This record gives sequence, C-alpha cells and structure tokens, in this order.
Amino acid sequence: MNYLYFILLCLHVSTCLAVETKKEWSLGGDLSVCFTSDVKFEFSEKDKISLSAHLPGFQEKPGPPPYDLVLNHRYHNETYVDQGIKTTTILSSWNRTLPPDFIHVLYGLARQQWLNHEIYPVHAACIGNQEKGYILLVGSPGSGKTSLSLSAILDHDYQLFSGDKTLLKITGERLEAVSGTRTVTVRLEDVKRWSKIPKIHEYRFGDRIAFQLPKKYQAQEASVSIKAIFLVGLNDGAHVFTALSPLSALHTLYPFFLDKQREDVLIGENVAFIDGEINPLVRQKLAQDLSKVLQKIPVFKANGSLEEVISFVETQIGFDIKEKQTKKILYGICGIGNGHINRQMPIIRHLLSEGHQIMVLTYGNGLTYFQNFPEITVIPVKNPYYVGSPTGLDFKTTASHPNNEGNITRVNLEALSQIETLFNIPDLVISDYEMISAQYAYAKQVPLVTLDQQSKYLVGKFDKNLQGTSYVDEVERLNMFFPKAAKRFAISFFRVNAQSSEVEILPPIIRPKILAAKGKPLHPTPSILVYITSQLIEIEIIDEWVEILKTSLPDTYEANIFIPRKFNLPKDNERIHFFHHGDSRFDQCLISAHGVISTAGHTLLSEAMYLEKPVYAIPLPLYEQQLNAHVIAEGGFGICEKNLTKEGLVQFLDYLPDYKENIQKDETFLFKEPGNEITIQKIMKFLK
Repeated sequence: MNYLYFILLCLHVSTCLAVETKKEWSLGGDLSVCFTSDVKFEFSEKDKISLSAHLPGFQEKPGPPPYDLVLNHRYHNETYVDQGIKTTTILSSWNRTLPPDFIHVLYGLARQQWLNHEIYPVHAACIGNQEKGYILLVGSPGSGKTSLSLSAILDHDYQLFSGDKTLLKITGERLEAVSGTRTVTVRLEDVKRWSKIPKIHEYRFGDRIAFQLPKKYQAQEASVSIKAIFLVGLNDGAHVFTALSPLSALHTLYPFFLDKQREDVLIGENVAFIDGEINPLVRQKLAQDLSKVLQKIPVFKANGSLEEVISFVETQIGFDIKEKQTKKILYGICGIGNGHINRQMPIIRHLLSEGHQIMVLTYGNGLTYFQNFPEITVIPVKNPYYVGSPTGLDFKTTASHPNNEGNITRVNLEALSQIETLFNIPDLVISDYEMISAQYAYAKQVPLVTLDQQSKYLVGKFDKNLQGTSYVDEVERLNMFFPKAAKRFAISFFRVNAQSSEVEILPPIIRPKILAAKGKPLHPTPSILVYITSQLIEIEIIDEWVEILKTSLPDTYEANIFIPRKFNLPKDNERIHFFHHGDSRFDQCLISAHGVISTAGHTLLSEAMYLEKPVYAIPLPLYEQQLNAHVIAEGGFGICEKNLTKEGLVQFLDYLPDYKENIQKDETFLFKEPGNEITIQKIMKFLK
C-alpha cells in the first residue's frame, strides 16, 4: 500500500467510524497521553497494572487537550503506521483486549517525547531512603535489579522509587530521578523468596507475577537526587566489583540513557514499526551533560552473588561519596592455594571501588583466579619455594626442589620491568607473602605494608615445637622476604599473645558471601564439607579418605568432597559428591555444612569458625597448620588428628553439637568479629 492511499484510508475510517474508546493518561515527566480507537477496549485492573509496570509514572488522569502524545487506533486486517511528531495513527487488528504490542508502542512513542524534552528513560531501578540517599541499579532485563531492590527493601530499610524503568533529568552537576515504574514484576520461581513482602494488586503475566508494594516500602518524594550508580549483574561465577572512571562510565551508560534497546518497536507480524530515531542534537546534548554529571557522581560495576552485590552497595552508600584522588597500589599475593587470594579480595574490591588503580603480582593459582578480573593488571612472577625444617630453612633441599626449576631470575626481572613501564612509582605496595613486590618497594623507596598470616611468628609467644615442626623457618623466610616494612599486619582467626608491637594482629578477613551467611539455618539433611588440599597430597590419600567416608558416614549424612584439579573426579553416589577446587558450589556447601573435614589452612578454618562449623583438622607437617589445628583441638572446636580415621569420624560426628556450642561460647581463643572493616581502615590511612 502506498503512502497516499494509507493517508486516505486513515481519513476515511476516522470519519466513518465512531470512537468507541477514549482514554486519557499521564506519564512521568508531565507527559499527557490520549488513546482513541474505533474498537471498544476493556481496560481491566490487570491491564492497568501491566501498563504501570512498563510505563514510568503511569496514571489514569483525564485532562483537556492539547495532549503531548496522541495514539489513534483504527481496526483493519493489515497493520500500517502513520507516525507524526505528536500524533500517531495505527491501523491494526487490535480488538477489545489489550495486545502485547500496545504497551511497547506506547512506550516507544513516549520515549521519543521524553528524550526530546531531555528526560532520559533508563532501564534502572532507583532505591534508597532519606538517610542514605538514592542510587540507581542499572542493567539489562534479567540482570537482577528487582532481586537487589527487594532484598535491599526487605533487609536494609531501603525504599523503592522505581522498580524497572526510571526517568532521569540532568541539571548541571545534579542527576535527578523524576519518575519511574512503581509496579514490580518477578519470575514465578522467585515468588517464594519474597514471601515476607506484602503484595498489593497481584496478577500473573505468563511466567511472571506483577504487584505493587505497600506505601511504607515506597519513596514518597516526587523526585530524588542520585548519589551513585551501580551497573549490576547477579551471577555465581565471575565477580567484578570496581569503580569506573568518568570516561568509562560515560561510554557504558550513554546507550542506557537513550534506551537503545527500545529504539524501534515492531508491530504484529507485518513489517510495521514505530521509528525510534532521535535527533542528533538530543544525543549530542546528552553526551555533554552526562559527561559533566559523571565527574561528580561515582559509577560502580558490581557483578556477583546477591549477597556480595548488596554488601558492596552498602559499603559504598554508607559513606559520603566524594571525588577521590586515584592512587596506584602494587599488590603482591602468594599463589600457593587459594587462601591468600580469598583473604585479599575484599581489600582489593574496596580499593577498586574507591577508584584506585591496582596491579597484582602473583603466580600459581593466582594467575588462574585473576583471569576473571580484566580491570586488574596482573603480572606473573616466580617466587622461589624455600623448604623448611625444624631448625630453619633447608637451602640444600631448596636448590633441588622441582618448583625452583627454570629461569626464575629472568621471569622476575621481566616482571619488574613491566611494573616500571606500566606503573612506574606506586603510592603503596601491599604484600601477602609475595617477595617480588617487596623488592620493588625497596628499590623505589615506596611504603611497604605486609598483610599475611605468617608475620605473627615475629612477635607471638608459641610452642617452639609442634609435632616435630617449628616456626623458625617461617621467621627466616620473613627476614629474607620482608626485612623491613612501613607496617606489618598479621591476620589470625585466633588471638595471639604478642610480645612486641612490631606486628599488629588483626581478626580474619572474611569473604562477603560468607559474611552474609552468618546465622542462616542449616540444610535439613546433615552434610560434611571435605576439603583436600593440593599441597603434599597424593591420590592414594584421597582414595583412603573416600573409602572411610563411604563405609563410616552415617546414612543420614551427605559429604561434599573438594579435590585438586590435577586429579580426576571420582564417580558420585547418592550421599557423596565430588567437586574440583574452584567450583562455584563450594561456598554453598560450606554454608550448609554441619561440619568441616580438612587440612588446617588458615583461611578455611577462619571461615569455618566464623560460621560456627566444627572442624576435623588433619594438619600437614607444617608449623602453621599444626598451630591452627592445635587451636581447634585445645578450644574444643573439633578434633585434630594426623589422618582421617573411622574412629575419629565417628567421634567428630557424635560431638558436633558440643563443638558448635564451644565455638559459640568461646571468649578465650577466637576472634568473634571479622577484620574486614578495621583492615580496610588501616590500609586506607596509608593512602591519605
């Protein structure tokens, strides 16, 4: 059909057919809308809820013309569109009930009006309160905005300004939310999660439920200033918590402010559509204004679990966010196992959230871990492996140790060269038992802070011999690796009788997901987490442990066993399940476990004690592990044995309630509170 014929047809049907439906509405941004049709439409309460879920500020509000937006519909078997500046006529087979196309058409037309008036429809939730201020949670559909909003409302006293789409205005250096969608939609499978939240006007739409919140959960302000912006994504895999530079934030947010995903709206099965093209002058003005406002409003990227993202948001919104001076921090992390990495990540995430630049030196497991953090520059190093003995370091054995093969010097010199080229002079060097970062600090005369678990041996009063092991070798390593430091911090899950103030003892650093799990109910089916370290463990030992669990674990228990990746996973049975190190299900297995069987690494024992999980400790022949296991046994928080035995397993399971009670009542051995906040505060002092 040609354009002239279409116009004549529109005029014909407009004059020949009576208007059966006329609706007047208002949308956010003071946008008045009139919809007419020659078909009588039934707008039910369910339809109105659907409209309010998709159209910011939707209200039934009769008003006299002229309208900002007019949508005329005329019934026809085929679909055609005549789109004007303010008035659009559609010929289509829409009839009586509201078609899915209708909402998208109305939004597409409103989008153009908003943008032409410098009001920006952003796919974002807006939450907050008068005390903390308001933030935007920006993300595409399915990114987790609704889950984050409801969690913040339920557990952190936030209020909802808008649930899915927010209208924003930029005034100078101020970003203001002027309207939004107040109707919330959640997937059917997630409804039970939010059962504690009262729901008003609840309706089902396909695989989703739409509802409104009671007044006390809604922000009452007509408009709110935005304090910070978070680009969010919920997942159990990649974890990204970082601040974006103003330029990076501009490039990332610009398409969201234009809502490019809704630029054109297709209608029906025919090739008819609402053209969403925006005047280039509007786009240019947005780029200029957004660039200016993002110099003042911080933007963060937050990808992780629900608990981790909420914790990150709380950390940021809890402070007065001001323009910060970026610092360069060189971070050395021991790559043996995952404990050093897990301990440092909450600190690194905080530093990134403050806008600081991080460069990491690591090796081994650290190189694999940081592949998920493209915003962090990682430089491989190779720390020599120094073998210890009860009398100190064994240099002869160290010389022939297989970990020390290859050209260690060349690898480390290349790393030092890269640091100098990319970072030059950092403002601070932090090392968790990684020596090359310390050497660079000494060479460039930069303050060095050591943050590890080993430094306690420099000042603590400990038994000199535990099961044939000594801490003399640990002291000698510290003297070699870090002969001096601006400040030494030692992380410990147990209290240390320090004989000197040279080292400050701090409580353990706990990962956000573990912090959020404190006090959660255990799984009704009793389970044991079994963690087999990659250090000094052979396949025969794994087979031995598995056989004991298969034959001695009560029928009412399950066991989740985590083994090094260098070994193939044995076949699961009904009660025993196998996973590799690094599996994303580890955290949930730990959180739901009734007890832990493991070698005596510091980080896992720290998290177990924080979660009040009794431990069957099987320490390696290293003083650090012997000491950790000794504390577990002496405090009555579990048992300590050289190996897993049938008798030991029976005893451990029989006395689980007693061990748990001992952990809860302890006032002698354990640090009860995590050290995250105090450690961050002490690190930040070096950056002022």
